[in-house]
Amino acid sequence: DILRRTSFGVKPTQNMNDNNEIGGTRMAQGRTPGTTDVGGDVVCKTRYGQHDAFMASCFGSDWANDTLIMGNDRITFSLATFASDIGVASIATGCQVSTLQIQIPNDGDVQTTVTFAGLGWQDKDDGTSYFGTPTDIDGKLRYSFKNVTAISLNGVTGGDGFCVDTFNIKFDNNMQTQRCIGSGSGFAGANIPTTFTPSGQITLSWSKSAYEA
Repeated sequence: DILRRTSFGVKPTQNMNDNNEIGGTRMAQGRTPGTTDVGGDVVCKTRYGQHDAFMASCFGSDWANDTLIMGNDRITFSLATFASDIGVASIATGCQVSTLQIQIPNDGDVQTTVTFAGLGWQDKDDGTSYFGTPTDIDGKLRYSFKNVTAISLNGVTGGDGFCVDTFNIKFDNNMQTQRCIGSGSGFAGANIPTTFTPSGQITLSWSKSAYEA
């Protein structure tokens, strides 16, 4: 499917190793390529149904009856791009959601930042893509601050005693990269979620209820 986003930063990063041998001059002794990390952020406006699969990957469990619980399933994606004007295509494979953050402003659209950790990368310039004809989700409801309702703080309803200026929610899998000697590849062998950490920030207008909170 076409993922509508404001930025796409998933790419390979070549890690380099410095040669620390002492030479006859002050000249650096060069560098050699080491491991290759695949990952990065995809920043999106929050649309109806667009992030359900990404949230499932973050939590490690598929949705069941509109409920998402913690699990240990490995839910991965292939993220492909195609620059049709120059005929260059790329694909990141084995991508899991490392972190997912939802930012809610007091004006404008709700924004979701999904950080991926992948296992492989390919690209080509032969004028063909790695995918067929994707489905465009144009027209799906895009959430704004007006769609955020039913906020309460210590039993007090939002807008009735306190005012939330902005807030964000972040889910972090504290992903660890496993590399395997003998594979002949610089890419990761696996990305392993460890302790799941939810966190967030909230900004309240100064009031008695904000002070008591």
